[in-house]
Amino acid sequence: MYTPHLIAISVSHYCEKVRWALRWHGMAYTQENHCPIFHITANLRQSGQTMVPVLLTQQGPIKDSTEILRWIDAQPSQAPSLYPEGKAQEALDWEERFDEQLGPHTRRWPYFYLLQQPELTIPLLQNGIPRHEARLLPLMFPLAKVLMSRSLKITPDSVERSRQKIDALLQEVGQVLKDGRPFLIGETFSAADLTFASLAAPVLCPPEYSVPFYTPEQAPLAMGDQIQAWRTTPAGQHALRCFQSHYRPGWQVANPV
Repeated sequence: MYTPHLIAISVSHYCEKVRWALRWHGMAYTQENHCPIFHITANLRQSGQTMVPVLLTQQGPIKDSTEILRWIDAQPSQAPSLYPEGKAQEALDWEERFDEQLGPHTRRWPYFYLLQQPELTIPLLQNGIPRHEARLLPLMFPLAKVLMSRSLKITPDSVERSRQKIDALLQEVGQVLKDGRPFLIGETFSAADLTFASLAAPVLCPPEYSVPFYTPEQAPLAMGDQIQAWRTTPAGQHALRCFQSHYRPGWQVANPV
């Protein structure tokens, strides 16, 4: 039987979104971790594109996190669907909105600080990657910092805009949850909650995340204070609860590279 193979940047929150769905459905999978920049060659060789996550399946590579979730959810499983009947479109609408309006900002904002702290960032990026990448990363970090800053469009102004975008979306999610519903589409955990919690993770640092994050206390001061503030919001509390209650043990086979 073919086992799906995930090509990932181990710390990536979009990859975490896919890992969570695989775990939710109890699906066995292998995972190939790379650090940023190094992932491009491996990904091009196996899937023909540069972006992660990519899930290699018997039907071919699936190259978008939402498409991957839809494929996972369509496979036989005892777990409840992430796109519940009658609420599937609502879950998908939230998912796509978080993909486009949350994920890019929760990536840019922490990297602004982390790329200035190689002693914190290098061990984070080395987690679960091949040995040769782990050895080369400290030497290549100055170049990686330039390329990542350019790729993510990191400037002081863009980072402040990202902080404001995160603030606004957390406030909106908090307003939706204000009526007492346990999950974003009502009574059922769905792709909406999974995507929100996954993509908010870099600015909330849940301890359950599959790669050990920095804690707010370890992070640069301005970053740590903001993380603590976001954690206390109703939306932040919801994301942390989703990790605590719904992040299931997985069937991953560790990086085979």
